[in-house]
Amino acid sequence: MKRIYLILFLLALTLFSALSTGFYLLYRLVYALALILVSSYIWTWISSWGIEARVERRTSRAAKGENIEARITVRNTSFIPKSWLEVQEMTDMPGHLEGMAIGLPSRGFRSWKVSTPCKRRGIYTLGPLRVTSGDLFGLFRRERYFGDVHTLIVYPQIINLHHFSIPAADLPGEGSAVHRSFSITPSASTVKDYTYGESLRRIHWPSTARMGKLMIKEFDQGPSSDIWLFLDLHWDVQAEQEEESTDDYGATIAASIARKYLDAELSVGFVAHGDDRYVLPPETGPAQMARIMEVLAKGKAQGKVPLEEALAQEEALYSRNSSVVIITPSYREEWIFVLKELMRRRIKVLVILVEPSSFGGRDSNLHLSGNLARNGIPSYVVSRGDDLSAVLSHMYRGPQMAEVFPGHPGRLL
Repeated sequence: MKRIYLILFLLALTLFSALSTGFYLLYRLVYALALILVSSYIWTWISSWGIEARVERRTSRAAKGENIEARITVRNTSFIPKSWLEVQEMTDMPGHLEGMAIGLPSRGFRSWKVSTPCKRRGIYTLGPLRVTSGDLFGLFRRERYFGDVHTLIVYPQIINLHHFSIPAADLPGEGSAVHRSFSITPSASTVKDYTYGESLRRIHWPSTARMGKLMIKEFDQGPSSDIWLFLDLHWDVQAEQEEESTDDYGATIAASIARKYLDAELSVGFVAHGDDRYVLPPETGPAQMARIMEVLAKGKAQGKVPLEEALAQEEALYSRNSSVVIITPSYREEWIFVLKELMRRRIKVLVILVEPSSFGGRDSNLHLSGNLARNGIPSYVVSRGDDLSAVLSHMYRGPQMAEVFPGHPGRLL
């Protein structure tokens, strides 16, 4: 638009000079500038006339790391060719491709695929489609919009946590007694001979091959009846580097743990204090998983309540049969005192520390692992770039000090 102001300034200056001097060449220059302005304006309107555009998209839901594919089609229904059009889909989604410049022949069309990577979980808007026309001199631009605004939900990734478990033996007041279960749970205890009528899903194939007969897995009932996931979304402790953030890692961990235990038919609840207070009471089944995923996609790390206050506010949610998994990048020590109070009530507590300095944060929370260990609170540490399935298969005990039970993957020492 700066060019139009320059042309108008030159036109006014030339007209003033022509009227002052009466020099005929200046009058010709005035006519030429006026002709350029009028023809450019008309050309811009003609270029936007007779245009149709649409976007075809197969899904409105995806997971972080996936690509959302769409097909954009722009058609010229008029007999006048379109020499320059800029096509861009309006969206607040990070990583979305910029507009594309095209030309269209008389009654022709262009169609192409657009693939957008889902780099961050969240709820985004897609559309409408903006088609911009202009003149050859870049003096005028006209925008037209096609289609409606659609919502895209990007869920966190889900990682298979085969060896992750919530320990019971290390917690105060708990014994190591194990009860057998006829249901499939996350904790395989032993194997036994197959009995007619038992589910084939429980067959342990390595033992079957070794023994030469069908062997099936027996499962523990698990450490508790209810599992609560507490995701820390306090804004002041978050960190981000190269499109990877502590809150996205936390959401992935929460989703993965929820899937593991809900698949085992255990009750899982969820709590987070972010841009809003999110509380999902413990329930079982696919519907609960869907609710947790919706909240994880929606929740933003904009919480104003620090972890120690949020934990204290939600103490009444937990019963003696609860296990609470806290996922946090916090480097503050105050919240550990709240966990000690939960443990005094015989509530099982597990902490997953997301290390903020690995995401470019100013502080580290590795010093908290020692404090947690001294208070009998098991913990895991996750850093940027870690294989989550691997680091969540053993507790953090400092450098080169993580162990698991021999022969029992996921059973923590």
